[in-house]
Amino acid sequence: MKISPVGSTSLLLAAALLVSAPSPLLADAMRVNLSSKDAELSVVKNSDNVKILDQSWVTDPEKKARSIASEMQVNNEWSSYSLTFQAAQGTTVKLRIAGEFSKNSEVWVYIDDVKVDGASISNGDFEDSSPFGGAKGWFLQKYEGKQGEILSQPDKAASGSNFAKVAYPMPAVQSFDVPGDTPVTITMKSRLAD
Repeated sequence: MKISPVGSTSLLLAAALLVSAPSPLLADAMRVNLSSKDAELSVVKNSDNVKILDQSWVTDPEKKARSIASEMQVNNEWSSYSLTFQAAQGTTVKLRIAGEFSKNSEVWVYIDDVKVDGASISNGDFEDSSPFGGAKGWFLQKYEGKQGEILSQPDKAASGSNFAKVAYPMPAVQSFDVPGDTPVTITMKSRLAD
């Protein structure tokens, strides 16, 4: 079979486009995980841009029932995240906010203006600094010598002057108490980090 020069050029161009096209698996997203040690958590509602993940990586059915994993696609503009959940009983919920999980690269995102309606969270706008570094009320998890950070750049912040820069597995973490059988809504702003 003989390929004409025009045909081979078209094939090369098509191959180059396939190689350079972004993979949907590498889409940039912010990840939010909620977990409880002793109460089942359920999603009441979420904004259209928030995807609830099936947590196929969690093999223990009881642990899966006590957690919620979600993500939201992000770009270079601040986007709003909203998720309403409830616990089967009063409990402490751990909130972990990070970039999307990726085996190939780190997805760094900015987060700001974290609010909780129906419960109380500390320093959701990251304005209050901790005497130990970082933001009061938040734990910035370390992994392989890397860690998220609190940035003070009023021209880039969604609210106030400060915001957090996080990635997976270097999330911003905070635990807070929630009542049982009561809807609790978490909202925040997120965008890709520069």
